[in-house]
Amino acid sequence: MLVFTMFDVVSHVLHTEIEASRKTAKITGAPLFSAFECVHEPRIDIRHFLRAFITTVESVEWVVALALVNRLLRKTGFSLSIHNVHRLMFTALLVAIKQLRGKDKEKLNETLGRVIQMDSAEVGGMERAFLSLIEWEVHVKLEEYAEAEKHSFHMLMETFMRPS
Repeated sequence: MLVFTMFDVVSHVLHTEIEASRKTAKITGAPLFSAFECVHEPRIDIRHFLRAFITTVESVEWVVALALVNRLLRKTGFSLSIHNVHRLMFTALLVAIKQLRGKDKEKLNETLGRVIQMDSAEVGGMERAFLSLIEWEVHVKLEEYAEAEKHSFHMLMETFMRPS
C-alpha cells in the first residue's frame, strides 16, 4: 500500500515541473523576481531542500504555499525553474505559515532562515519581494486550494500510472 504525505506530493510536483523546464530555464533578471534567482544551479534538488522543513510545515501549509507560488507565476508571467524554485517555495512556505498560524514575523524569519543558513534580513527581503509580486494577496481561496491540491495529486498519479 502506498502512502503519500502532502510533502511527498508537493515535492514531486515541483521536481517534475523543474525537470520539464530544465532545457528552457533562464534567469529573468527582473528587479523584484531576481531576489529568488540563483546564478548557478543549486547543488541540492528541490525534494532534498524541502525535506529540511518536513517537521515544521503542516499538510495544509504545503498546499497553500503551492497555491501562492502558482498565484505569483500567474500574476508575473514568470516560470518555475531550477534557478528559482528553492527560494520561491521557501518564501511561499514562510508566507503560508504566517497566514495560517499568525506567527511573529521576526522570530519565524530567523527560525526558518537558520534551517537553510540564511540571515533574517535576506529572508525578509525575499518575503517583501514575494508579497509585492502577489500584490499582498495572501489569502488563498478555497477554490485555489482545491485546484492546487487536485493538480498535485493528478501529477503524482500520472507518474505512477505511466508505463515503465
